[in-house]
Amino acid sequence: PMISMKCYNEYSKKMEEPNNPAYLMGHKTDNHIEEDVDDLLRQLTPSEAFHYAYTTNNVRMAEGLLEYCRDQPFEFFFNKLCALATLGSKKAQKELEKYIEGEIATASLTTITEAIGALVTCYNRQDSEKEHIDSMEDIFEKALEQAKTNKERASILNQKGRLLAGAQEYIAAQTIADKVIELNDEEPSYFYN
Repeated sequence: PMISMKCYNEYSKKMEEPNNPAYLMGHKTDNHIEEDVDDLLRQLTPSEAFHYAYTTNNVRMAEGLLEYCRDQPFEFFFNKLCALATLGSKKAQKELEKYIEGEIATASLTTITEAIGALVTCYNRQDSEKEHIDSMEDIFEKALEQAKTNKERASILNQKGRLLAGAQEYIAAQTIADKVIELNDEEPSYFYN
């Protein structure tokens, strides 16, 4: 059952108290994480609990809650997986990489683009862009083959440029940034990324 916003806010305050074990999450063992997940699930639905962990940047707790969200419709689960990857979660990263490698030929371009953006952000958070340039190249190329409009191509290439800039390959990133603007000069963020 859904809980009221009042209950959610009260739980949020409780979780932020310095004497609350969840406040010290970074110093916990996996058993303690599981206990906190169980406690959270007694008070919130899996989706609400995941949202709480995500919005408080509690990656380990969100990773523990991800399994409880697998029975949701694919697009809801996938959205959570991408969101968790943007926080730098290695667990979400590995799952997204596996998904994108296996499904790139059949998944929608929207799904692929969302996964690419989440992975690039994940690599950025981990400062591991250089390590992933080669593995992402094939994914970028396949996504570009599926793109039908300049707007779609620009979105994909923008992610590639972000990856290259993060890897300190500035000349290649600048070349791509120029191409992105040429493809879609109506998106303001392309002038600043």
